Amino acid sequence: MKKDILKRLQKLKDEIRFHDRLYYSLDQAQITDFEYDQLFQKLIELESKYPELKTKDSPSQKVPGQALSKFKKQAHSVPMLSLQNSYSKTDIESFYERVLKLLKQKKLTCFAEPKLDGMAVELIYEKGFLTKALSRGDGLIGEDITAVIKTLRALPLFLGNQAPPFLEVRGEVLILKKDFERINQEQELAGLSLFANPRNLAAGSLRQLDPKITASRPLYCFIHSPGTPLKSLKTQKEFIEKIQKLSLPAFRLSSSKKLNQPLELCRLTHSMEDIIDYYEEMQGLRSKLPFEIDGIVIKVNDFEDQGELGVISRSPRWAMAGKFAPEQGITQVENIKLQVGRTGVITPVAVLKPLMLGGVQICHASLHNFKELARKDIRMGDFVLVHRAGDVIPEVIKALKERRVAKSEIFKTPSFCPVCKGAVRDQGDYLLCENSQCPAVIENKLLHFASKKAMNIEFLGTKSVRKFYSWNWLNCYSDIYDLKGKDLKNKEGFGEKSYQLLVESLDKSKKTTLSRFLFALGIPLVGEQTAQKISEKVYEKHKGRELDILSALSILKTISKEELENIPDIGPLVASSFKQALENKELVKDLEGLYKRGVSLSQQQKKRDLLEGLTFVITGSFPVSRSEIKAKIESLGGKVSSQVSGKTHFLIEGEKPGSKKEKALSLSVPILNYEDFLRKFIRGI
Repeated sequence: MKKDILKRLQKLKDEIRFHDRLYYSLDQAQITDFEYDQLFQKLIELESKYPELKTKDSPSQKVPGQALSKFKKQAHSVPMLSLQNSYSKTDIESFYERVLKLLKQKKLTCFAEPKLDGMAVELIYEKGFLTKALSRGDGLIGEDITAVIKTLRALPLFLGNQAPPFLEVRGEVLILKKDFERINQEQELAGLSLFANPRNLAAGSLRQLDPKITASRPLYCFIHSPGTPLKSLKTQKEFIEKIQKLSLPAFRLSSSKKLNQPLELCRLTHSMEDIIDYYEEMQGLRSKLPFEIDGIVIKVNDFEDQGELGVISRSPRWAMAGKFAPEQGITQVENIKLQVGRTGVITPVAVLKPLMLGGVQICHASLHNFKELARKDIRMGDFVLVHRAGDVIPEVIKALKERRVAKSEIFKTPSFCPVCKGAVRDQGDYLLCENSQCPAVIENKLLHFASKKAMNIEFLGTKSVRKFYSWNWLNCYSDIYDLKGKDLKNKEGFGEKSYQLLVESLDKSKKTTLSRFLFALGIPLVGEQTAQKISEKVYEKHKGRELDILSALSILKTISKEELENIPDIGPLVASSFKQALENKELVKDLEGLYKRGVSLSQQQKKRDLLEGLTFVITGSFPVSRSEIKAKIESLGGKVSSQVSGKTHFLIEGEKPGSKKEKALSLSVPILNYEDFLRKFIRGI
């Protein structure tokens, strides 16, 4: 009997350690939080039933995770503990009653806040300056990520002269849902693997050895807790108010009965009913928030009470996480289709029996790549567990193998392109069609060229491109502008009006910016931001004068690979891809064809447009005069006001900011110190 229990315990511990390493160290979770918590609960139950079998190395006795060897390691001055998790209101009630009993109180004030699904970090400020940043690591020892954390625009490098001599704070780094979706679209366009969820993308971005890569990702950070407490602060409420005055990003206490997204998301609760109301309200807000949350956190508000309650092994007694049940459902895989993108990347996609999930009908789910498909062993006909990763994209979590039919077949990785039947190349995470003339590659390149963010040819859509290609009218970009001379009047699906709309959109698209034009060419790894930076380099070399396609091409050829790599956020891979494209004779011929057909470049977007529509208020004293800061803002198209109001976009604060800062805080106006302002808007333009 005892041997069987020991085996079960060991198996559970090994399984939990395996998933801990995947989640905390490799950012490659294979199971959901809900499934992990169930495993952990089984371990707790067994160890409670057989306490003599509990060992010091059990996952229940330590915070999970491990510092990566590629980063320097440093001990946390105060351990970064895990929270007790719950998926039921009953458990929340039990926590509340237990704390009341331990404190021998009849009433209790708690601080309730969103539980962010990001990467935990610790920040250390000395004499106001950010001097150290650590990842969570194993809770006792973290990874030194100071160099990469300093690239986050959300974090001030200096807190001003009012900052305490030593300040240690903790928070979560995350990425917004819309940015996650955009980056995955860019990954797909560039022929790269997709990120599974926003948390993985945020964590992976912080674990880059090259700070340039981290800087290129739109990461946010929200501070929620102290590390080493400040003696002057008595409560969690006072802590949040203090760090806000220091311009550190944090959620604020709601000033009304209703939570006000996205900033006023915290609440002081004074009863069990208050906590449950907050839990239900946050669950209702979950899908509307711009970032991912997976529950709420409840903390005893008073720091003295927190100290009296203490900790139990891996968790504080004074806090718990009330987690939301994941939005999941079960459906059946009807087919596994193979898609070929414009760069030739072949992607497996699951075609599902329609499933309603979070108010959205799910019919397709990306399987990311063939390695992922093989690891999960998804087969046609399988019943699968599906959820919306990051509440954004549908993802197949796993196959329900107990419901699998006996004669199901393992999905075989193709040995040739599903469209052109040509040769494929194994690129590690994905397969690549090697045929540059593959119909799917050409059609998708043409569609990308005509898309809204590229040449914006409004009335040239998917159906039209496929028809024109099948009629042999379209094979390259310049062919698009020959459509104006084609006889469409007697062609199926085209009337006089549709022909006229197409002609008008072709004419309108002929004048574009260099950055849009470069993006439209569909060069692998060259997204919108990269195209914009390269175009700025071209105008810099051309002294800001107007360009046409041929003169731009001539200048681009003079820019060396090393010069490209020196442009912020452009690394060796991007530089090589861009230079290789310029050496492609077919592409150069196509560019000449576009020039002959009247495609022209409008004047580069002026830097003056950078702050257009933004209103700033300047307060306090700075290293330069306020009139100089005002002149810089106005030269970039921004507006400077003397008073803070609901229409103010940013307050720039110097030393002794006065009442304007208080007004900005009350109106939730973002506050920047001078260094933040320079880093966010001025440097690099």
